[in-house]
Amino acid sequence: MGRITYRDIAQYILVFVAIFISAKFGQYLFFEWETSPAVVWPPTGIGIIAIWLFGYRQALPIFLALVLSSITGPTGALIPTIVTTPLAQVAGNILTVVLLRKFWFGGNFSTMRNVMVFLAVVTFSSMLAPTITTSISALTGHLVTYGYISWSRAWAGYAFSSLILVPFGIVWWSDNKHPLMRGVLETLSVVVILVLSVHSLFWANIQPEFTFILFAIFFAVHFWVCLRFSSRALTLAILTTTVMGIFGIFLSPDPTKLLSSQLLSIELFLFLVTPIFLAFSALIKERASTINELRDAMNKIEEENVAKSNFIAVLAHELRNPLAPVQTTLEILALQPQEPEIMHIIESAERQVYAMRRLLDDLLDMARVTQGKFELQIERANLCAMLDRCIDTTADFIQSRNHVVVRDLTCDDSIWLDVDSMRFEQVIVNILNNAAKYMNPGGHIILKYQVKKELVEIKITDTGYGISQEHLEEIFEPFWQLHNGEKRNGGGIGVGLSLTRHIVNMHGGTITAESAGVGKGSTFTIFMPLAKVLTKPDGTKIFKSEPRTRCKILVVDDNTAAAESLLKLLLLKGYTVNAVFTGGEVFDAVKNFTPDVIILDIGLPDMTGYEVAKRLRAEGFTDTLVALSGYGQKEDKDKAMEVGFNHHITKPMRFESFEEYLRTLAP
Repeated sequence: MGRITYRDIAQYILVFVAIFISAKFGQYLFFEWETSPAVVWPPTGIGIIAIWLFGYRQALPIFLALVLSSITGPTGALIPTIVTTPLAQVAGNILTVVLLRKFWFGGNFSTMRNVMVFLAVVTFSSMLAPTITTSISALTGHLVTYGYISWSRAWAGYAFSSLILVPFGIVWWSDNKHPLMRGVLETLSVVVILVLSVHSLFWANIQPEFTFILFAIFFAVHFWVCLRFSSRALTLAILTTTVMGIFGIFLSPDPTKLLSSQLLSIELFLFLVTPIFLAFSALIKERASTINELRDAMNKIEEENVAKSNFIAVLAHELRNPLAPVQTTLEILALQPQEPEIMHIIESAERQVYAMRRLLDDLLDMARVTQGKFELQIERANLCAMLDRCIDTTADFIQSRNHVVVRDLTCDDSIWLDVDSMRFEQVIVNILNNAAKYMNPGGHIILKYQVKKELVEIKITDTGYGISQEHLEEIFEPFWQLHNGEKRNGGGIGVGLSLTRHIVNMHGGTITAESAGVGKGSTFTIFMPLAKVLTKPDGTKIFKSEPRTRCKILVVDDNTAAAESLLKLLLLKGYTVNAVFTGGEVFDAVKNFTPDVIILDIGLPDMTGYEVAKRLRAEGFTDTLVALSGYGQKEDKDKAMEVGFNHHITKPMRFESFEEYLRTLAP
């Protein structure tokens, strides 16, 4: 044991005085006012609070105070009860604290577990002192009434004292982080209603037929405290109700009833409602805590999602940068006379670069989906034209796998859809590529469609590996890949079909997968709503024209390999070209070279491409600005348009697409 300090001595004195005064108060009510069989015995609750807060050494001043109160009691001291009764009460206090700590009572009443542990322990430990004192009284012949009456009366007094005082003492001593008040008006309203309801119930003689209204108000205001205020406010409200109720009996007793029976009624009533209030408050606090934890978890998940999406965007940018010169170099080599074997290698490498770009695009699209930033650009589009482009896009890959695509019907130019054509084509391309990947060489892919009322049904059937029934829904989950016993890994990262279903659903359509089983092929069916008017819309016609080989193009890229390879490709295509490698060089090049088109990289070392574009527009450059960047998200494209770019191309640039763009420019 450590050295006793002045603070310890002050605590001993404080506890001794509190126990002695509260014991004399209990004796005064019991003997002077003849409140038996009701017992008001505050020392039990105060003793538990003292031992819980200041340690087991407080048992000594508690015992001495109880002994002194017994010696000076109105009936005098009876040996051996002068010692055994205080000892039994102190033992009960110690047992309560021991059990609370053993069952991990948290020292607060903000969880249901803590409330249930407290109620169970108090109910049980309050039996110890009555059992000891009643037994000794019976053995020594000093039992003045029936044993069960003496025992139950003492147990009720000890348990009631613990139930009212202990929560108040523990919470108010240890829980200072939760404010007592809410808004001033709300707090004052609660205080006034609480005091008036308690006063009307326990002080005023109200007609019995109106008491139910007062009880309703009484419960409502206490439940409001449970719902809106902290545990400190609730324990204060319970203590206030108890004190006002008990004193109301003595200050304004009902002349038609015995004082003892009135007091017993109040004790029983509070004995029943206090656990209800504590439990309800704990449920509210626990729920609020759970909601806060969920909110924190969601915020953390959101932050991690943002970090993940940013990481994916940066990763895609860094991977696209080296892909750009590789793709451009392959296109340059393809323009040169090559032996068939070398040309086959070049074409194979081009397909791998294209596959890598598709993977990067899918990753970025999935990141946008998880962030809720995936948006559609709806326009009127012809179904046959989109399907033709999809077949052309996948032709090289499908032919490289020695497969054949069969169009079941001739093209019907009267079928129009209101879709984001780029995203819709992405859906069809994903399914065609998947079909080609998961088939043995020499397979067939059958593409057919038909109009059904206000929908168009598109079916893509393959003769591939097929899908077992239990996996038909799983294939649309993110990052899921076919792993049957007969699985053949076709590559990819497993986001294509998930993204496909998301795009179809955003268009108001549906997609399903069917298969007769493993080894029996599969069919993907897409239902899409038709355009509201099934006639060819009037719109601006885009005429095919030859590439503008006479236009002058300035390439701006700090990646020397990418810039030089693109420069070489443009020269081979017949364009007049020049290249610079920093933002500062652009302005002199514009004056000396006077380009018609500037292909401007965004990530320049001295200033960003956005800054260069903004300054060029401010200085009067009115020709075409094309942003070239490894970042291809919608916000990147929007930002490019805001600062004055005419077009945004994501690395690696497909030269055929760039030439298609040049055809749309006015000569």
